[in-house]
Amino acid sequence: MGFFYKHFIQPFIAKSMGKKAFTNNPYLGLIIDADEADVIADELFRVGMAYHQGAYMLPQDDKKALAYFLKAAERGHAVAQLFMAMGCMKYHDDNNVAVMEWLMNAANQGERQAMYNLGISYHRGDLGGMVDVQKSFELFRRAAEKGYGASCARLATIYLNGEDGIEKNYAKAKFWALEAYGRGDDDDGSLFNHIANENDYINGKVNTNKIYDEAASAGESHALFLIGNAFIEKEIGKAVEFWTKASDLGSLYAKCNLAKYYRQVKEDHNNANKLFEEVAKMGIEEAQHSLAESFYYGLGVEKNITKAWEWNEKALNMAYTPARYLLAVMCLQNSMTDILPDKVMRGASYMEQAAMDNYQPAVDFYNQHHSDS
Repeated sequence: MGFFYKHFIQPFIAKSMGKKAFTNNPYLGLIIDADEADVIADELFRVGMAYHQGAYMLPQDDKKALAYFLKAAERGHAVAQLFMAMGCMKYHDDNNVAVMEWLMNAANQGERQAMYNLGISYHRGDLGGMVDVQKSFELFRRAAEKGYGASCARLATIYLNGEDGIEKNYAKAKFWALEAYGRGDDDDGSLFNHIANENDYINGKVNTNKIYDEAASAGESHALFLIGNAFIEKEIGKAVEFWTKASDLGSLYAKCNLAKYYRQVKEDHNNANKLFEEVAKMGIEEAQHSLAESFYYGLGVEKNITKAWEWNEKALNMAYTPARYLLAVMCLQNSMTDILPDKVMRGASYMEQAAMDNYQPAVDFYNQHHSDS
């Protein structure tokens, strides 16, 4: 238990629970006593986190926390499935059957750490004794594109050395080493410093633009995506140009940004929804939530609360904050009558959680509520 909580739950706490509660959130107490058919996976996960922290006046109890993570994992919560994989480890890098089953379940939904760990398992031949370097590399890349630092570092090393059938590419190696450094996996920057040369610095500072441009010229789709993001405020047409190039090279996040451009700028909901659905099916929670918004608000499709809930639940099972906010809105607007009970209290609970996760629309809701009281 100590290894599991120290290395896998504690780093997740700040993201999932926040540092300060707006209320004592009595709804979590009701979940404990509720019929499990009336509770969703993310609520079970949140109760597990509350028991681990000793939050909301619950006693700190790691045994109960793990029991709730198990319930959430069995209901399809990807982060809880990751926690179960790590909780089943008896030692570092243990690959027993239970570990691998939970890891695959979480990775198949797009959980980034699970994808990275499963990539290692494919590389070592943990699954049936068969090494699959192609599958391993695919998982490393998807996890890196989701911002998992260890996976960024792994890609940097692969491109630097030309491993696993991947050709050496110095520009891509530098790019991913810089991403690893920025994500905190390489705290002192030693990997990047090992790969970079003096021309990659200006006045002692990393020349990020040069490194991104070189990687983009070498065909690195994620570099093209990030360069496009830099143009969002000043030249949206340029941003679209880079996202299109990145999308053509397979970047799911570039496709997602193109979908948002079609929705927000062009008001072309048909093309937006096609792209959102394509990316949502690949386990990108941002697209799952956006597609849920389309069905909830009737953006280019007929309003359908059931479909909105189905897509939003997938993002909820990744503990995705905007999905928690959308659930709050759906409940507070009394839209979930035929799907979930306790609509108002559930909505208030999820609005609080989204605010604790520093999601600005939820924070604005609480500020408005406070000013009106």
